[in-house]
Amino acid sequence: MAIVYPEDNWILSRAGKELEGLEFPGTYFINYAMFDEKQPRPWGAFFTHIEPKYEELFNEVADKVSYAVCSNRIIKTFLERKGIEKVEVIPHGHDPRVKKEITFGVVGRVYPSGRKGEELVAKMLEKCYNVISMGEGWPCDNYCDWSDAPKFYKKIDYLVITSRIEGGPVPLLDAMAAGVPVIAPIGVGHCDEFPCIRYVSGDWDSLDRILDKLTNPPTWKQWKKDHQSIFSSMRL
Repeated sequence: MAIVYPEDNWILSRAGKELEGLEFPGTYFINYAMFDEKQPRPWGAFFTHIEPKYEELFNEVADKVSYAVCSNRIIKTFLERKGIEKVEVIPHGHDPRVKKEITFGVVGRVYPSGRKGEELVAKMLEKCYNVISMGEGWPCDNYCDWSDAPKFYKKIDYLVITSRIEGGPVPLLDAMAAGVPVIAPIGVGHCDEFPCIRYVSGDWDSLDRILDKLTNPPTWKQWKKDHQSIFSSMRL
């Protein structure tokens, strides 16, 4: 029972150290370049990406391991096509030192027609996302004075466009000018004409998936837990 990983204090070394203490049969290589046939079976390996220089080694190891772990679905699909039956996607964890509370912002005036999508903002608050607004009628903390716009855009991490019908919206352009990423609905106003994180217009589940990923990036704790699940299923 061994985890083989490089001792260079870089990302793969961190990934290996996070798994210390787990019990499983055979040998797990992080990553495939550490493969060594002298190590006990069954073999498993972490596959990162296919670099042309190491493509032959990548394929050779993929043909020999009993299970594979990768950090993205592109590699998962590639490995499954090679015939590996057990392939799991497990992303690396983030550095907890850089974690911060994410603040989302909404801008505009809410109308009786509901076209601004304020019910989506209400659901954001129900899920305890941190949301502030600038304008009128929003169900969250508000910067009413438009002269506060520079301060507002410095305070938020993402602008969320919740509208179902728009000619613009103008706040998308203000956010871009301020260097603030925009989360916007597909097919509304000019949202499709500018770089945004896109969700299905009016669809809370579609928007919530994005918000959840932005506020809950993968952790090393989850990395270890997901590996434990794989290893537990292999115990002899």
